[in-house]
Amino acid sequence: MLKLPINLSLLLIDNDKGDLLVNQNINKSDKSSLITFTLFLAGYVTNPPFIAIGLLLIDIADTFHVPIGIMSQISTTASILAIFTAIIMAALSVKYNHKSLMQLGLIFLALSTLGCYMATDYQIMLIVFSMAGLGSSMVNPMIRSLIGEYIPREKQAQAMGWLIAGSSLSYLISAPLMAYITNIGGWRSVFFFYILPVTILSIFVTHFLLPHKNKDTESTLNYNVVDSFRTVLQDSSAMSCLIGIALFMAAYQAFLIYSASFYREVFKIDRIITSNIVVLAAFMFTVGSLGASRIMERLGKKKAIVSFGLLGSILIALYTNIPDFWVSLVVRIFGGFFMGVAFTGLSAMLLGQVPQFRGTVMSLESAIRSIGAALGTLVGGTLLVGGGYSQVALILGFLGVIGIIIVHLRTKES
Repeated sequence: MLKLPINLSLLLIDNDKGDLLVNQNINKSDKSSLITFTLFLAGYVTNPPFIAIGLLLIDIADTFHVPIGIMSQISTTASILAIFTAIIMAALSVKYNHKSLMQLGLIFLALSTLGCYMATDYQIMLIVFSMAGLGSSMVNPMIRSLIGEYIPREKQAQAMGWLIAGSSLSYLISAPLMAYITNIGGWRSVFFFYILPVTILSIFVTHFLLPHKNKDTESTLNYNVVDSFRTVLQDSSAMSCLIGIALFMAAYQAFLIYSASFYREVFKIDRIITSNIVVLAAFMFTVGSLGASRIMERLGKKKAIVSFGLLGSILIALYTNIPDFWVSLVVRIFGGFFMGVAFTGLSAMLLGQVPQFRGTVMSLESAIRSIGAALGTLVGGTLLVGGGYSQVALILGFLGVIGIIIVHLRTKES
């Protein structure tokens, strides 16, 4: 179990700069734990804005007097902007300090949150929420780069495991808290009294607790961005893995964006119970993510991905087409578990596809996840306006099945 000791013995004041630094006299394990916690917090704050849109979509749509399907497109716009940002980050990360790029992304997230709180109409909300896509697309790739810089090799897998689980843990914490805050002060209070403070906290924590590492030596590396992109794009195994991730991400939007609204509209479940459903689903996704390595050891990496990904996609297609609430809920919960295993397995498989250009691969993964999210919300929102939740789940679940077939046929096990 990862221990995150945080006490004054871990910290020192830099008298020249006035910065709070990690005490160089503490043992490497404690220092790694403190840095892991700092990066975990930075990754954590990228999730609440999108959780708020999924959980409070009906409330926000009512405020601006637009249909739910139209309102959900603010997430699509944020995802589209994140795609371009992630691709640009592949080049920027070669020339600029990773910590500074991550902090700039956190600042964009803070500005987006403040803008959402102050938005007066749909158009303004669309613009300011898009900044959340930009910020998260800057923060997440840099977190993974900083793990390589700051965390010893033997601790990197443990740190990465916490980061992957962090997305689900943010749902476990955020969903009930958002429901409680909304009942007291409305959806705007969620952005101002929860998301904004924790984002600002992360900006300060990353500034003071992450070491000031010189990037000059990294900038002199003979690294050709164009050649790296060309190599990755010409690797059919890597590209099929990326396509599979995109389609999985699109399929998962049926759970991530539309399940809370589905239960509230169709089964008339109140906000508190709906938030508890999101918490339970996030817990099961976390269990799947953390248990994926053991499952892959037993079944093999590719077999585990295909088996669990196929089951998860099928359950996505089914959950809105079941008339009984409790059966639908069970399907939703276990679908999250299966998709958690599949997502974690795909990311692990992708790491070994083009090892000489791993940085480019991970930048493309960030972009491809945004493409998948944009595709899922675009297709889902369109279907919701013209049809209903049944069609949303069927089509998005079908996209997940297609992704599984592509991975099974074209991706080499690494």
